[in-house]
Amino acid sequence: SDAGWTSSDASIATISAAGVVTLKAAGHATFTAHAGASSATSTLSTIDALAARSVSIGGFHTCALGVDSKAYCWGLNMYGQLGVPLISESTVPLPVSGGLSFKAVSVHAHDTCALALDGSAYCWGLNSDGQLGNGNYLTQSAPSPVAGGLHFAAVSVGGYHACGLTADGKIYCWGANGYGQLGVGGGTSGSSVPLLVSAPGVTFTSVSAGSLHTCATATGGIAYCWGDNSEAQVGDSTTLTRSVPTLVARHLAFTSVTSGNRHSCGTVASGGVYCWGSDSNGQLGDGATGFARVAPVAVTGGFSFTAAEGRGGFHSCALAAAGKPYCWGENVAGQLGEGSHTSYSIPVPVTTGLSFASIATGNRSTCGVTALGSVYCWGSNVSAQIGNGSKTDTAVPVRVGRTLP
Repeated sequence: SDAGWTSSDASIATISAAGVVTLKAAGHATFTAHAGASSATSTLSTIDALAARSVSIGGFHTCALGVDSKAYCWGLNMYGQLGVPLISESTVPLPVSGGLSFKAVSVHAHDTCALALDGSAYCWGLNSDGQLGNGNYLTQSAPSPVAGGLHFAAVSVGGYHACGLTADGKIYCWGANGYGQLGVGGGTSGSSVPLLVSAPGVTFTSVSAGSLHTCATATGGIAYCWGDNSEAQVGDSTTLTRSVPTLVARHLAFTSVTSGNRHSCGTVASGGVYCWGSDSNGQLGDGATGFARVAPVAVTGGFSFTAAEGRGGFHSCALAAAGKPYCWGENVAGQLGEGSHTSYSIPVPVTTGLSFASIATGNRSTCGVTALGSVYCWGSNVSAQIGNGSKTDTAVPVRVGRTLP
């Protein structure tokens, strides 16, 4: 067969027979896919150093919001989750097609959502359960507007669902609902359009969609979770599935809460971090391992954290004073960033002299953004989700978009 790919400028980027892009230098290149008499082209810009405001990492791909308000993605593109057609994978950041300007971006397993400057939501990637929210179930490789004309202040992508928070404190969710993760009550039917979460009288201030559950904070720092609770990730002192927002036990006042695979974490005003749910790999950070906690437990160490990130598969991270990153939990791929592959059930410092303004956890990878906008990632790189031009795992932070020698 004569099927394959060609690059218009191999000094800028090459592309393999499988459609994997590898960066050589910053610039522009046109890639042409051909099979017999048929062909298709895609023109992409590659960058040698990404400057970003935020980053979000999922299972096998990563996206960042650039300082230019454009979205850039890298890693696996099996379902179009990079927002770029034709290619199957990219080892470096590529701009999302369509030229839209965004103010926020969120990713998870096989999907990406972002908020335009006016708060309208766009999603792309796998759409098997209507998780793109556009009224159909067709996979999309370019930003597709979420139905309903809603405007959001924040958006969060979960395993096969997504949620958005409006400026007036309401949450809408869409996609899979097999465990009640949409928070609408009344059964487990999913939705390909946004549905209002059932929480009469509650004004929400944040939302975080996990793999099969969702958590949110409300006025006064009250935390609610709903959805799958088989590992106590709802945190209500039970393991009963909840199809509507349910109060997290202990009545702590949280400044933020994040939902992971089967655990959740939140930060309180004093800087303490509390986690609950599965502790299979020490991801709750209280020094113990192997059994779920049905209510929040304090992360040990006495640190004062500015933010906690519990969206990882089996690990968590947080930022301490001066932006110093700490992580804990599973470390088989180096996702704790401390230079080894030893797992820890207490916070350990990431091996870096850098200070981060934000940190994000994925399945077995972690990323952070410095105050100057540089993006660093570490951990599993099996699908090029680290974004440094390779597919090699790293147990220490590496710069995203760094030009290859």
